[in-house]
Amino acid sequence: MTNFYKILGLAIFGLFLFINIYTINDGHNWGDDFAQYIHHAVNLVEHKSYTSDISLDYWIVYPPGFPLLLSSLIFWFGLNFKILKLLNVLVWALSALVVYDLALKRLNLLWARILTVWFLSLPYFFFFKQNVLSDLPFMSFVLLSIWSLMKLEEAEEKGLKDSSRFFLFLSIVFISYALLIRWAGGSLFLAVAVYFLVIRGEFNKLWGFVLGAIISLSVALKCGSLVSGYFYKTTVSLYDWFLAIWYNISYNFEMFLSFFIPDDKLFSKLIMLLNAYFINVIFAVFLFAIIGVFLYRLCQKRVSFMGCFVFFYLMGVMLWPVRGGSRYVLPIMIPVTIIMIQFCRPVLQKFVMVVFLVLICQNIYIIGSNLKFKDDDIFQKDSLEMLQWVVINIKPDERYMFAKPRAVSLLTHRVGASFWVHAEDKDVWYKRIKPLHINYLIADKQYDQFSQYNDLNWRVNKDELICNRIWENSRYKIFKVSDLLGKD
Repeated sequence: MTNFYKILGLAIFGLFLFINIYTINDGHNWGDDFAQYIHHAVNLVEHKSYTSDISLDYWIVYPPGFPLLLSSLIFWFGLNFKILKLLNVLVWALSALVVYDLALKRLNLLWARILTVWFLSLPYFFFFKQNVLSDLPFMSFVLLSIWSLMKLEEAEEKGLKDSSRFFLFLSIVFISYALLIRWAGGSLFLAVAVYFLVIRGEFNKLWGFVLGAIISLSVALKCGSLVSGYFYKTTVSLYDWFLAIWYNISYNFEMFLSFFIPDDKLFSKLIMLLNAYFINVIFAVFLFAIIGVFLYRLCQKRVSFMGCFVFFYLMGVMLWPVRGGSRYVLPIMIPVTIIMIQFCRPVLQKFVMVVFLVLICQNIYIIGSNLKFKDDDIFQKDSLEMLQWVVINIKPDERYMFAKPRAVSLLTHRVGASFWVHAEDKDVWYKRIKPLHINYLIADKQYDQFSQYNDLNWRVNKDELICNRIWENSRYKIFKVSDLLGKD
C-alpha cells in the first residue's frame, strides 16, 4: 500500500508538471512590472547599469534577487517568455515538496497528502504562472526559510551538530535571498530576531542572519534599489492612512479566502447581504484576537518561527495602506492554513478534511474549464503593429508616453515614460510632456482618456502643446507632439 501511495503521488506530481508546462503561453499581458524585472536581468547579462534603458521614471528600482534568477535563463535562451514562465512552474513544484514536509511535521501524513494535492491544483497558480513576476519565487524562498529552520530544530533535538550547522546555514541563505527578492523579506528577519532572542534566548545564532541581511542590502543598494519609493503611499494624512488600514483589514482577509473559493462574485454577494461596516468590524475583532493569541503564546515562549513570521507579515499587509491583491498574502497562505488546521480539534479536522477534498475537486474543475486560458497582449496583431511602428519611426534619442512604457522599452529598445506615476498627477499628466522632452503620445483605445481625439491642445507654462494624430490601428493611436510655440 505504501508503494501505491508513492506511485500515485508521483503520478499526481507529474500530471501537475505536464499540465502547467503544456499550458504556458508565449507573450505577456501589459502588466509592465514584468518588463522591468526582465530588463534588469537583461542589463545584468549585458553588463550594463542595472537601471539603464528601462523608463524615464525611476520611481521604484526592484531588488535584484528575481532578476538574478531570470538572468541565467536569458543568458542561455534569450528573451523567451515560455522559458521565463517555466521558472514559475519549477518554484511552485519545489514549494509543493516543502508544503508536504511542513504538513507532515506539523500535522500528519494524511494531511500532508491532502494539502500538497490542494496546493498543486490551485487555480490561482494555474493562471498566475503566465506572469513573469517575483511573487512565486518569493513565496518559495519564504517556505524554504520556514522549512530549513524546522529542520534545524529537528537536528538539534537529535543532537546532530553537523546537520544543525548545515540547516542553520541554509536558513541564513534562504532568508537573505528572500530579502534580495522583495523588501517584504524583512518580516523574516523580524521573525528570526524574535524567535532566537525571545523564544530560544540564543543571541549568538543571530550573527549569521545579520551578516546575510547586510550582504543582501549591500547588493540591492549597489544596484540602486531603495525601499524609500514604497513609502510614497504613506505620505497621506494620518486620517487617510487609518481609513485605508480599516478597509484593508477585511480586504486582505477576503484575498486570503480567495485561495479557497476563487469566485469574486461570492464576496460581493456577501457584502450585499451583510453591511460592509459590519464585515469590517468582524474582521477587525478577528485580527485583534490573532494579536492577543500571539502575544499570549509569546509570553509563554510557545511560538514557532513560522508563527512569528505569519504574525509580522500579516501585520505588514494589514497596516500597509496599499491593496496588492491575492499575491500580497500569498507568502502566508500555507503557513496560515497549517496553523488554522492545527487549532482545530480532531473531530473538527475530519470535517475540514472533507472540505479540502471538495476544494480539490473544485480546483480540478476550474483548471479543466480554462485549459485554453490566454491573457497575452503584447504579441497580438495590433500590439505588434504598434511596436513595429515605434521601432521604425521613433529614433533612439526620442521619447514617448504610454501607459506601459517599460514593456514597450523592453520590446523596442526605445525609452519612454508613463502618463502619470502618482494618482494626484492623473488629471494634469500633460504637464510632464515638456520637462521630459516627450515627442510622441501612444494611446490605447481600450483605456486611455484621450484616445478618441485626432488632435490635442494644452496650454502649459505659456507654451501651447499641439499633438496631431499620425498613426492608428484598431486598438492604438499615436500622436506627434509639435514644437512648443511660446505664447503670451
